[in-house]
Amino acid sequence: MKVPDTNTFSLQDVVDVINPTTDDLVDCFSDADPDAFDPSYEGSKNSLLNFRNYNTDYIKADPDSMSFINTDPDQQYADIICNTTFTVYDVSDAWIHQNVVGDTIFVGCDNNTGPPRNGTIMIRNDNDAGVTVTITIDQRPAP
Repeated sequence: MKVPDTNTFSLQDVVDVINPTTDDLVDCFSDADPDAFDPSYEGSKNSLLNFRNYNTDYIKADPDSMSFINTDPDQQYADIICNTTFTVYDVSDAWIHQNVVGDTIFVGCDNNTGPPRNGTIMIRNDNDAGVTVTITIDQRPAP
């Protein structure tokens, strides 16, 4: 469930998403999931507008970018923070390899024999396919 991404929503919209048993803004802040706030609006958490675009279906990657050297045999990983299960639905290039173990995605790359290259891994929240995160991958060129 989601609070509208407008500046005209009401306290009732927030209550409906967070805790239907209260009608108090302070209680809503207490009951809110910190990962569900939209970082653009979370602010100091003292206003109804902090809940703009608050979404109980969320997904984040930490980190959301990785850089590899051209012959790096090591994998890197990102923790996926999600309110439910998630699915890797797109890997932009065949030179990027990924493996999910629990809430962690491990990423590796083939040797780069050419110029610098960039790619992405896209992951979606299984409750809401429109809630996605993209991990960007950069790899240095061959020497």
